[in-house]
Amino acid sequence: MKKTFKNIIKSSALIMSVAACASIAATLSNKSFLKAEAYPTSSLPTTIDLNDTPEETIRSYYSSLESLNDDERKGTNLLKNLKTILMKDQKYYSYDTDSNGRKIWQIYEIADRDWEKSPASELAGYDETTNTINGYKYGTSASDKQTNPFIHALYVNREVDNKVRAWAVDGGSKTSHGDNAEWCIDREHIWPKSQGFEAEGTGGARGDLMHLWPGDSDVNSSVHNNQLYGFVNITSSTKKGKWSYATNNYVGTSLTIGSGENVFEPQDSDKGDIARAIFYMVARYNNLAGNDTNISADNPNLELAQTNAVLSAYTSTATNPGKMGILTDLLEWHHLDPVDEFEIHRNNLLFTNYTNNRNPFIDFPDWVDYIWGTAVYEDRVYKSYDNTPTGLATPSTDKIGVGEVCTKLEITSPATKTQYKVGDKLDKTGLVVTATFEDETTRNVTKSCNYKYDFSEAGEKTVTISFRGKSVSYNVTVAKKGIDWKMIAIIAAVVVVVILVIVGISIGVLKVNKKGKIKVNKSGVKKLAKGSSKAKSSSKKKK
Repeated sequence: MKKTFKNIIKSSALIMSVAACASIAATLSNKSFLKAEAYPTSSLPTTIDLNDTPEETIRSYYSSLESLNDDERKGTNLLKNLKTILMKDQKYYSYDTDSNGRKIWQIYEIADRDWEKSPASELAGYDETTNTINGYKYGTSASDKQTNPFIHALYVNREVDNKVRAWAVDGGSKTSHGDNAEWCIDREHIWPKSQGFEAEGTGGARGDLMHLWPGDSDVNSSVHNNQLYGFVNITSSTKKGKWSYATNNYVGTSLTIGSGENVFEPQDSDKGDIARAIFYMVARYNNLAGNDTNISADNPNLELAQTNAVLSAYTSTATNPGKMGILTDLLEWHHLDPVDEFEIHRNNLLFTNYTNNRNPFIDFPDWVDYIWGTAVYEDRVYKSYDNTPTGLATPSTDKIGVGEVCTKLEITSPATKTQYKVGDKLDKTGLVVTATFEDETTRNVTKSCNYKYDFSEAGEKTVTISFRGKSVSYNVTVAKKGIDWKMIAIIAAVVVVVILVIVGISIGVLKVNKKGKIKVNKSGVKKLAKGSSKAKSSSKKKK
């Protein structure tokens, strides 16, 4: 879908464009602004916002592109101008320090959470009315299941029973960090750190969460071992993931560029995620403006290439970029595996709670073609490549997300419960929310929707359900809380017991020992019994 900037010929717009370009150039020459500081963020938020970013906020984030002329909104110029946006106020977290980068693992608990197997409703402090978590406590080990949720990891077949947890294998004794045992995970650098920013210390790119995902440990260490990305010429002897859930991850000779260095091919469901993380890295870390004086292991200079060689570990320079490929295969992966709801939600969670920046190729997938052009494939076989940009980035009108634009949202099965009391939480039992997409396909999106309601007061209330810019609602009745007779009976019973204890102590039948425990006072009982006998005897004599 091509876009044009119709008013660019107007003199006022031209003046704005020149001013904007001058401003960007001045910003890029600002040394302190460009520098990737060494993990300045020392703590993690405890109030977590789980809501997806509103469309208007996403468009506003990239709005500075609007005033640029046509040439600045396509090709490598678009990459150059995206860098200024992505780096502004970006937050980093430690990869190597703080108990071996504990904060990265802790962020995975939220950003990469499997929201179906570990729903937010399980968490203490979760408020469904606002879709936020208050007072969240991050995990440190497998001992607390609440802070050791199931997570979504690369290279793991999601059609099997996912047993990957943030801190340890479900029910197992193995650590999930850096152990090649089944279901264990690593922090996977999607752009291998050796290719442009080899660093064992502080470095920004090394800990950039947009390309630092949890991934199966065995595939990470023995299959994807700093390889280029591309389609593999799969044969019976091709090396692949050894676990049953990871057998569709391969390393072998490139199907596109032939012999030479081997390439790594992940399972189909990860191809697009990986491609878009690579595209982000090139947009965030480049020297296309030619005046970044802080290129280092922290702030590398990266680019994509149609290459068949992996260099020994090196740090890029202003004139020698770190390279990753295979470019055309990555372009095909972007279209083969479109942006999905998990990827969108991860992008939003990171932006809102942790990184303060976004992946533009998740927000606007068409921008990939606006920068690198079009690669043509038939199934897995490369046919041709045209590097002509196919459009101009226009954040105010470009399509957000993938081709799955939601055109209608409807309730296809009503919720069973419609009668509530003040303070109750929403019960979704029986509720089915169905989305219709631009291509006329439909899907149950009940678990992917945001729900807003207020049951703090009695009356007729509306539950509003939203998904990708569309919304639908239904009404419920909220009544005042009645008298809880069961609780009153319990309280009355407790009061009676307390009174009996007090009376028992006062007449000497019960006593409190040195440990504070109440026990029967045998001497008091005997005394009471003797007194009772005397009273009876005296009564008989009087008669």
